[in-house]
Amino acid sequence: MKKELFFVYLIVSVLGCHIEQPGVSETSLIDTLKVEFRSHDFLVDYKIDSTKFLILKTGEEIIPTISKVLMSEDMVYILSKPNNTIYALDLGGNLVFTIDHQGNGPQEYNSVDDFGINIGKKILEIIDLRGQRILRYSALSGKYLEEIDYVFYTYTFAPLEGGGRVFHNSVMPNGKYFNNSSLNAGVFFSDSSNKIVETYLDYDSTGITKSRLVTTQNIFRTFDQDYLYAPLYSNKIFKINSVNETFQPRYLIDLGRHSMPTSFLKDYKGNPMEFDLYLNKSEYAHYITDFYENRSHISYWFLIANRPYKVIHDKKMKRTFAYERILKTGFDFNLEPIGVWKNQFITSVNYETLKSFITIYESRFSKEQLNQNYYYQQLLSLKQKSSSENPILMFNSLVRVDHTEVE
Repeated sequence: MKKELFFVYLIVSVLGCHIEQPGVSETSLIDTLKVEFRSHDFLVDYKIDSTKFLILKTGEEIIPTISKVLMSEDMVYILSKPNNTIYALDLGGNLVFTIDHQGNGPQEYNSVDDFGINIGKKILEIIDLRGQRILRYSALSGKYLEEIDYVFYTYTFAPLEGGGRVFHNSVMPNGKYFNNSSLNAGVFFSDSSNKIVETYLDYDSTGITKSRLVTTQNIFRTFDQDYLYAPLYSNKIFKINSVNETFQPRYLIDLGRHSMPTSFLKDYKGNPMEFDLYLNKSEYAHYITDFYENRSHISYWFLIANRPYKVIHDKKMKRTFAYERILKTGFDFNLEPIGVWKNQFITSVNYETLKSFITIYESRFSKEQLNQNYYYQQLLSLKQKSSSENPILMFNSLVRVDHTEVE
């Protein structure tokens, strides 16, 4: 299947890199992803090698949408932001408990802005931005445990194995909280009582720098209990260890002429409201986001001149293929990951979309071809097994296929 895509070829090499940031080791090995842009037609480079489907059995309660998925060895945790509810299911898809306590009273939250799991302590935590508090529950039963107040502004956090947390602090331009500029536009750790213990990546005082760090997706997800973090306009991705709270660079994305120089933000003297136009004219890559890493692949995307590029990096082959995100890869699913587990990316599809995919297959292939098409047979079987309005979780493993360039 031929598609007109932008092709990116990355060579991964291990370098010694000297970092002079507080809390970061002076010498760290960091994988550098060197990007080479070429434009041509080629056959699909990656396909889904295998998919396991998980039908969610929640009885009469319907999950309207899946915003985020976290996994443990025996549980699946799903956040649905439209109804501010967390669903906990076993690995067979059976509902174990829900956390649905939206309100203004005791043991209630205004909204679930983010949630995380302390796997070691088996505690689930919810961050409530409007309520300025973190609510803690048993990750095994959903029983309410306690709440902890906090005094800074953040949408994104992750509980750490040792009992503390890591936060990305999103702020408005030149914002200050309790006259402490170190809590603006950075990532920082707290202890178990939410007392700040150390701050990292404290940016300069220019408002434009801080205003461009606002995001809800700055703490990325990996298959293990570590976390990854990247500023919006940095090509470094940092690794945060959940046990000993170390913080060091993990990946450096080298986009050649599209890499943003360190002076770019400081050199801008115009109206902050016109910064996006200034950025798009530069054709520098920015806003590296939705970064998910499993044992075999990395998935993320970034913007250049307001054009989104989707990237798949193969760790074993040490090759990366990137293309404009708006394009699809043939008839395989090209859904955005909402979680990771071991060597799989977690995506979801609702029942109506499932039927649409089947219709597309049936309109493009003969019956003989469909009988030999593994993926179509999987979808057909899934349709017969599930008539629920619930979304269906998909655990996708990827495999690289040889491509042929076409003039």
